[in-house]
Amino acid sequence: MEKQIAIIGGGIVGATAAYYLSTLPGGQQVKVTLFDDGLGQATTAAAGIISPWLSKRRNQQWYQLAKAGADLYPQLIHDAQLGTDVYQQTGTIVTREIPTDLELLFDLAQERQQTAVTMGSVTTLTAAEVQAKIPLLANAQPGVFISGGARVDGAALVAGLLAQATAKNLTIRRERVHLTAQGQVVTSLGARQFDRVIVAAGAWAKELLAPLGITADVRPQKGQLIELAVKDYPIQENMPVLMPEGERDFVPFGHGKLIVGATHEDDGKFNLQVDPTVT
Repeated sequence: MEKQIAIIGGGIVGATAAYYLSTLPGGQQVKVTLFDDGLGQATTAAAGIISPWLSKRRNQQWYQLAKAGADLYPQLIHDAQLGTDVYQQTGTIVTREIPTDLELLFDLAQERQQTAVTMGSVTTLTAAEVQAKIPLLANAQPGVFISGGARVDGAALVAGLLAQATAKNLTIRRERVHLTAQGQVVTSLGARQFDRVIVAAGAWAKELLAPLGITADVRPQKGQLIELAVKDYPIQENMPVLMPEGERDFVPFGHGKLIVGATHEDDGKFNLQVDPTVT
């Protein structure tokens, strides 16, 4: 008997679910429909830094989830046979200006490394060593280097995963849907009952799940990035991601492309307009 599965949300989470559903034994008996209107998707707009291990957030559930996600990426990229243009472990450097802060950061990295094999090696770097790894910097600071840190092109990852799933058992519907109290998916063609519904709607999950009596503790947050054209160093495609103290990260890509950001605007919500006044 054919099973009908709906996925609401076509970002990294929804696309990953669709991909793995397409690889199940007997997948021809599973029909998957993914709903996504393509507006405001965090996956395509994010800087793409994969390095959760030195976060100082006290929410351990968040950390365990983020760590598990970082652990999954290498396996996902391998399974889907995607290349380094989609995901690459270039390493991440987290810098600190004050020596004692750097020591505490290194201690935290060593502690986290005990339960996170994906971190790879952990070393301290002098300011000169950081400068050598990232020649784009004008005023480098000492830092901690994590070899397992990575960057991902979210849009390319989603496109690759969905293309493979579509070739097997996935149908993509470019529209926004909502749920009824009975769990039906309301589309432009009316309400439809599925055997399973996967909600991967990110910040829209709270609104989406409300009819079911489920309160999702999520909220939208606007983040703005700047894309810069810089000198194209021969080693740029392998430059580590830089995470200095504060909220402005540097993500070097190949061919002179540098992403800087992001802002964290709680009042921005779902507003996708660029605001040049935000610093």
